[in-house]
Amino acid sequence: MWKQILKAPIWNMPRVSDTMRVLATSRTYEVGENLPLDKHSKLIVNWMSDDFKPYGLWYGFGDDWIDWIEGNLPEMSDRYENVYEIEVSGNILKLNTREEHMSFYDRFKKSEDSIDWWEVRQQYDGMEAKGRDFHWESFKNDKLKWLYSWDVNSGCVWTGTVKVVKLLFSKEDPNWED
Repeated sequence: MWKQILKAPIWNMPRVSDTMRVLATSRTYEVGENLPLDKHSKLIVNWMSDDFKPYGLWYGFGDDWIDWIEGNLPEMSDRYENVYEIEVSGNILKLNTREEHMSFYDRFKKSEDSIDWWEVRQQYDGMEAKGRDFHWESFKNDKLKWLYSWDVNSGCVWTGTVKVVKLLFSKEDPNWED
């Protein structure tokens, strides 16, 4: 019983490279499987509101999402049963530098602190934003305010292809509760 109470499963998994695309989910997939992206399919993952983030399949880089859950919403840790490395393909917009994030804002600005996600979806199959290193600047830089709602370095795909590369960790693994 104590093991169940004290269990913090998702952050007990082995650490992974910060360049690896990682999907934490309650679903089970086969290695090599392409994931369905239609929001009306049976794939229920992190479909976000269009106000602050685009709709789509969300994934993190490395341990970013896992670390965020541990520090901010530990009660969500039992929501995930499997953690996969994934491969993403398609016309994916990749934002890495401060300048790229600000240029994105200039191009797709909807209002002072929001993005026209509909327009972004018309031009790209998905996007990746690696802005956590300068996320704090969103409080003082108008061109980075849109980034405030992005909790971690992450990506979102709406029409591209997401392929399962490897099962990194599973709740079925005996080390899950270490």
